Formats: sequence, structure tokens, C-alpha cells
Amino acid sequence: VTYQKIVRPYFADKESREKWERQRDHEAEMQSFSYHSFRDYDGSAQKYFARNRERILRSLGGEEGREKEEGNSWYQQWEEWARE
Repeated sequence: VTYQKIVRPYFADKESREKWERQRDHEAEMQSFSYHSFRDYDGSAQKYFARNRERILRSLGGEEGREKEEGNSWYQQWEEWARE
């Protein structure tokens, strides 16, 4: 019982603090890293985007494959379901 109430939580807390510190140190070393950066080493992504630019932008704009008013239909259906 003592192990479960005192020792186990102490070691779990110690382990999580150490893990957090390691992550913090790692992020400090990665000053130039950004989750928003994208590295295209061989240029294939840029070529793909150049070839399919219009289709990609249409898809992101919500015009491809559905009407604009259907874009939020899933949410409206969920709201109706939630009210029931």
C-alpha cells in the first residue's frame, strides 16, 4: 500500500520531470527548427505543386467535389444530433 501511495507517484513524477527537461533541452538546441518549416531536399514537392497548383488551391478553397454550402453540413448534422 505504501508503495502505491508514496513511492510509485514519486518515481512517476520524477520520470515525467526528467522527460520534460530533456524535451526542453532538445528544443533549446533546435533554435532554428520550426514546425512550420518544410524542407524539400530534392525539389519534388515544388514540382508537384507547380504541376497541380490550380487543383490544390481549388481543393483548399473548398470548391472541388462539393458545393460551398455543403462544407459545414457535417457540423449542422452533428448539432441536430446533439439537440436530440
